[in-house]
Amino acid sequence: MGDAKPVLMILVLSGCGLLWLSLHWFGTPRVLREQRLTQIAIVEEAPTLPPRAGLDQVGWLLDHRRTRLQGLVGLAVVGVVIGLVEGCAQRRQERQAGLGVWHWTIGVVTLALLPGAVGALVLSPVPWSLAVVAGIGTVWASFTAYMLSKGRPYVA
Repeated sequence: MGDAKPVLMILVLSGCGLLWLSLHWFGTPRVLREQRLTQIAIVEEAPTLPPRAGLDQVGWLLDHRRTRLQGLVGLAVVGVVIGLVEGCAQRRQERQAGLGVWHWTIGVVTLALLPGAVGALVLSPVPWSLAVVAGIGTVWASFTAYMLSKGRPYVA
């Protein structure tokens, strides 16, 4: 039996999930899709209304969510810095520093889940509160950085 490759499996499952989301998106009736996008534009206070054509709607949603999430990059960077500092501090206080294999594994797995989570957030036809997205993103970034820095293996 071969070695387990959890990161590859997570990336493959994330890709399958995004493929399912895109097939679901284009499988919904046009009227329902337009209603959802209009609801997103109202709740998320988009500057423009969504277009009527199918591929243009995807482009509008990507542009709207990308511009909306660009302001949260600084907050995520602060979360990463806090996670790194806390992880290094916890690592120095432990007697058996360097044996945090499960910390490292959880950090790698949450890092591998990140592209699929961001893709699902950007492409999901559900309105998202900016406070919820900022909170979840910052906690995720901080937790991942904490686990990676606390469980970082020693290199001799």
